[in-house]
Amino acid sequence: MEKTSLKEKLVIYAKGKRGFINVGEFERLAISNGFLGQNAGRRCRELANAGFFERRLNEGGSVEYRIKPLVASGNANRLL
Repeated sequence: MEKTSLKEKLVIYAKGKRGFINVGEFERLAISNGFLGQNAGRRCRELANAGFFERRLNEGGSVEYRIKPLVASGNANRLL
């Protein structure tokens, strides 16, 4: 059985949410799936650099990400 990568889990999770998601929420998702929390932040940055996620700083200075609309409606696995 093939294990789902953290990047795939992050994309699937983001597809199910609306709006921006705080990086802390992604870190909790990673930890609950047996990954280090800091890996989630790194993978989110990689996904943003690859064009899957949009990144912003919220008013409190925390990083948030959301999946880009075209990725949410299409096949996000092509670059993973």
